[in-house]
Amino acid sequence: MKDEERSKEQLLKELTSLRLQLASLKAPRAEQKHVEQTVCFGGSHRGLSLDDIPLAAWIHDNESWRFLMVNQAAIERYGYSREEFLSMTLGDIRPREDMVELEKFLKTASQKRRLTATWRHLKKDGSLIWAICYSHPVELGGRLVRLVVNEDITEGIRAEAELKRSEAKTREILSAVPDIMFQISRDGTYLGFYANMTSDLFLPPEKFVGKKVSEVMPSDVAKLATHHIARALDSGITQVFEYVLPMHGGVRHFEARLVASGADEVLAIIRDISDRRRAEAEREKLILKLQEAAANIRVLGGLLPICAYCKKIRDDQGYWNQVEFYIRRHAEVQFTHGVCPDCARRIVPDVNLD
Repeated sequence: MKDEERSKEQLLKELTSLRLQLASLKAPRAEQKHVEQTVCFGGSHRGLSLDDIPLAAWIHDNESWRFLMVNQAAIERYGYSREEFLSMTLGDIRPREDMVELEKFLKTASQKRRLTATWRHLKKDGSLIWAICYSHPVELGGRLVRLVVNEDITEGIRAEAELKRSEAKTREILSAVPDIMFQISRDGTYLGFYANMTSDLFLPPEKFVGKKVSEVMPSDVAKLATHHIARALDSGITQVFEYVLPMHGGVRHFEARLVASGADEVLAIIRDISDRRRAEAEREKLILKLQEAAANIRVLGGLLPICAYCKKIRDDQGYWNQVEFYIRRHAEVQFTHGVCPDCARRIVPDVNLD
């Protein structure tokens, strides 16, 4: 009961204080400034004036939007003098493009309800700031006016905008990177991942996030990964290893780079190197072919046993082969056949070839 009586007494003091402030608005300007600085909103031992509020604060009329009272914090933040403020309305500190939204907001806002809204405000020097405004109606002299306390959140808005730009840039960069990334803890638990397409993953996300490598990967790959996770965390040196996985469409080769990203967490950057491995295998085949060709060329460059009469060549197995057959087999040369003039005269002596 005593607490309830104190609360009622405090409310009565606050109402009396607010009535005094309203009366001060009708007083001459010099007297009004004095009253603003000394009038109190209420309290048991000490009053609280607008100037005692560390944030920018004012009281404005609900119909005309005119400033009825402002505190020193608002004067310092916005750059207007007290006299300038009291000759202005809410619209004077708003960008022109925000006026329609402001008018709609003030018309639909209930006067008996506390309101919180974020607005752009114009300072005297023309610069824009963002402010979050807390307001509620108070009754002065039988009419409702509104008390507004606002906090400058410009730096927070700018930081948030910069963060969004940075995140968008990061997403653009990551979208151009073909690699898959995993966050993995020391015990091998998948904490998170990034992939341009989930179809590139060995398993769907719901089947591996939150689980350990040893639970979802083939045993040989899991052992390899666990070993290098520990080495990356203990040594601080990037670990690189390769492994193979049976994926849809066939076996795929991968290269993993593990970097410590905390005391007990690594970032695993996984790249599909199947095309590179395929190209390397093709290159090896080509090298072998060239080596074989070079070996055959060396054979043809040595001594060849050839018959002095029929001109057949004896191969390494002791078989006698026609010259064309032997050279074609060892040098990949194709022959075309014709008749030279000397042989033609011998075969067909009656034909004049001149």
